Amino acid sequence: MGFITNKILGFSDFIEITGYIEEPGVTDLVLPRNAVKISAGALMSA
Repeated sequence: MGFITNKILGFSDFIEITGYIEEPGVTDLVLPRNAVKISAGALMSA
């Protein structure tokens, strides 16, 4: 599973997760250490 991310303005080391790319058979989700914000609906499947 790949994340769709944005850098947070003013904080070059932190990211916002805005979505993900679904892959068949993936059952676990490990967030990146530098993720500080997850947008509403970012982890909803299409």
